[in-house]
Amino acid sequence: MSKSESGNYEILKNFVAGGVGGAFCVAMGHPFDTVKVRLQTMPKLLPGARPLYAGALDCTRQ
Repeated sequence: MSKSESGNYEILKNFVAGGVGGAFCVAMGHPFDTVKVRLQTMPKLLPGARPLYAGALDCTRQ
């Protein structure tokens, strides 16, 4: 394998590693972000009304 081919292989390897790492990051972080956004965008409650979610775990279950 020539030096040029080796360099191309390294670039491809780094590109694939970055893609896999990015996909893993999104797959692990997206559910937490979804729960956070749902809790932050809950409507304001009228007096005596029950909240849509009781907390983060309840939001996750629903």
